[in-house]
Amino acid sequence: MLGFYRDERVEESLLDADGDMLLYQWGTYNWGNGGSFELDITRQVIVGDGEDEDIFQLSLTFKYQPAETLRHLGQGDHWCRSSEELEEFQALISDSPALQTSEREKPSEVQLEFGIAG
Repeated sequence: MLGFYRDERVEESLLDADGDMLLYQWGTYNWGNGGSFELDITRQVIVGDGEDEDIFQLSLTFKYQPAETLRHLGQGDHWCRSSEELEEFQALISDSPALQTSEREKPSEVQLEFGIAG
């Protein structure tokens, strides 16, 4: 996802208005089908007038059984607002306790989703 963000720019996006960003997020969630710890990176692109139907997201989510070691990590997120921030963003992800802890576990599910955010 980081390489895709670096190499493939969306020229139609509203770059001056955070129109092409990455979101790294983690936490234990229950979306009605049992809880899981999720580690996610999402690319969000805003085009057109920036209305809800102009916000697109491509999300890669790793889901894990909610072991105590993972639940203990809590929830959080970080945004990368431009390609100039990418190196620092990559270091933040690599050093994050959420990634380091989850790497020792096997995901129960991996999802790749694309859709309109609004």
